[in-house]
Amino acid sequence: MNRIIKLFVVIFAVALSFTSTSCDEFSSFPINIPFSITVVTQGSNNPAISNAQYCLTESETYEDYVDDIEGLTFVQAAFRTDSVKNITNGTIKITLSVIGGSTIFQKTLSNINPADYKSPNGPFVLALTDTEIQALNTYFNQYLENPNQCLQATVEATVNTGTPPYYLKGIIDMVVEAETKI
Repeated sequence: MNRIIKLFVVIFAVALSFTSTSCDEFSSFPINIPFSITVVTQGSNNPAISNAQYCLTESETYEDYVDDIEGLTFVQAAFRTDSVKNITNGTIKITLSVIGGSTIFQKTLSNINPADYKSPNGPFVLALTDTEIQALNTYFNQYLENPNQCLQATVEATVNTGTPPYYLKGIIDMVVEAETKI
């Protein structure tokens, strides 16, 4: 009796595997596109403000797949320090906007030591609201139609503890997922 049950289970499993095994066809493939915007803020002014611009066309990954990209979705953003001099405590305000257009997001890192976000330490992950994420997604997908609308990152460093001249080379890292057709 036990042998009959085992045989029945094996036959049932084999029959089920033939009917439920299939290769799902997919017509798109996600690719992560990382990019970085480096902003150098320096001088004796407190706060010290500087900005840098970035276009996705500067990304090799984006350029490799641009003709096949169907949509872009924001994944994550972070701030890290590349180098810092004469600043041990302060506030860093990061603003990302469309050049000549609207602000996408603004984040303030209060009472921090920028050296805490320098390698080998990890970056400061920027927690974006749903509204900010939606604004980024809208921007990225409009960029596919109008690649002349680039981003501008502004870093404002207000020094609480330190001596002039101040120097902060900060990097805003972002990752965007591209849905590409195959």
